[in-house]
Amino acid sequence: MSAVILPRGIRVHNPGCLERLGIDWRGMAANQSTDPRLVVFTGPEWGIRALARTLLGYQHQEARRSISSLIARFRPPEEHDTIAYCRWVAASLDRQAADRISLDEPATLMGLVQAIIRRESGPLPGGRACWYPYETVAKGVALAERRRSF
Repeated sequence: MSAVILPRGIRVHNPGCLERLGIDWRGMAANQSTDPRLVVFTGPEWGIRALARTLLGYQHQEARRSISSLIARFRPPEEHDTIAYCRWVAASLDRQAADRISLDEPATLMGLVQAIIRRESGPLPGGRACWYPYETVAKGVALAERRRSF
């Protein structure tokens, strides 16, 4: 039986696959040499926090209210099949891509973060529902909601 190779974002505790853009994120690992492009975090809750902070910033600072607007900013069409990504995330939330959402509602932010983690990381081994236990995702989201800085 072969060992499961974890997806890149999971390996570096960055399940949103956030690229290095010069942001000094809380929870960043001191050693960033593990990955040439993605931010490396010390634990998954810090990568989840960064993903949630990114999404909250898009909504609060750029007034992105719909699922499609948020995802188009997160994964622009020049780099990804944004339409398919939007549809997949919306379906995961039991919504339509054009639906307006409020990330100030903890359950909505949590659902969007979990959907993005599943989309970015691909199929889960062993039929699991999520790459991380609910408590880990909830901790990362709570860290994002508590402090309004990077």
